[in-house]
Amino acid sequence: MSSVLPTKPKQNGNIDILKFVMALMIVWLHSGFWCRSLSPLLRIPVPVFFIITSWFFFRKLFEAEAKEDKEGRNRLMRFTRRNLILYGFWFVATFPVTYLNRQYGDMGLIRCLGEIIYGATLQSTFVASWFISASVICVAIVYALRRHLSVPLGIGALLYLFCCINTNYYHAFPAFNEWWEGIVGNYAVYTSFPAGLYWVAFGAVIARRGSEPSPMSVTPWLVCSLLLLAGESIFVMSQDFQNADDCYLSLMIVAPLLFLWILSMKPREFSFAVSLRKASTIFYCLHGSVIRILYLPVGMALGMLPDMALKGIYLILAIIICSIASYLLITLSRRQSLHWLKYSY
Repeated sequence: MSSVLPTKPKQNGNIDILKFVMALMIVWLHSGFWCRSLSPLLRIPVPVFFIITSWFFFRKLFEAEAKEDKEGRNRLMRFTRRNLILYGFWFVATFPVTYLNRQYGDMGLIRCLGEIIYGATLQSTFVASWFISASVICVAIVYALRRHLSVPLGIGALLYLFCCINTNYYHAFPAFNEWWEGIVGNYAVYTSFPAGLYWVAFGAVIARRGSEPSPMSVTPWLVCSLLLLAGESIFVMSQDFQNADDCYLSLMIVAPLLFLWILSMKPREFSFAVSLRKASTIFYCLHGSVIRILYLPVGMALGMLPDMALKGIYLILAIIICSIASYLLITLSRRQSLHWLKYSY
């Protein structure tokens, strides 16, 4: 009697579902429809996105290097090219909104071009676009130091600690932050590549480790880390330390443990997982511009409603519009004449 060994799924649908849930949470964050106590939970998605992006890239890279594949540099170039095209697609698609949002019309041509280059490399042009450029920069740094991952991990941890000091612990170190702002002006380090290096390095560490942990070894630690995050949030709010709430120290534990928890589950393939993966990218890149577009008509039509009710409407409409846009872009990209729409995801 012959036995058939179970085959390992080609794709881990659990990760695709995680990505989509994280994308929805980012829409929720930028809609403003949340109370202050939810802020730390809504800051989990971006670190998780960095870890997932890094894990996928370095897992394939390390597997190839184990087989003595010498195309590592080509893999980095393909990753960079793909993300630059993604950035370019959404920069063009959302430019009318970005033009108004960034007030490019109030600048001269030279200054406008300078602001676009600065935003595209070190900050944002369209809403939340900093993640894409930061991913390219951080993956390149970790790639160069992949033989010594403790180096980018350590440097990234220090940089993220600095981001925490500049956000949730701002008023605990006022003199230092005033000195820093006197040097860099309006540069927000917590929405630039220094805020992403730790997560990308951690993703590479997980990829090199190879083996998945067991659920029982991760779950208790994940629960404890979430409680620690809640406690930290209560502490910084009670001390009135916050200037912005982007970076929490506890996220350095929560985000990696959440990804490890997903990895610890049995990999599964879902028929809809690939579509969710594509939609998560479209949601991320499009949602901010959609919310900005909704401000004027919804505000004028329903301005008598309480502010929180308006924000709830922004959230619902943004999810509906992004869902329709995702369906259309994914479906139409299958046509030969519109195959270029695949660059939207």
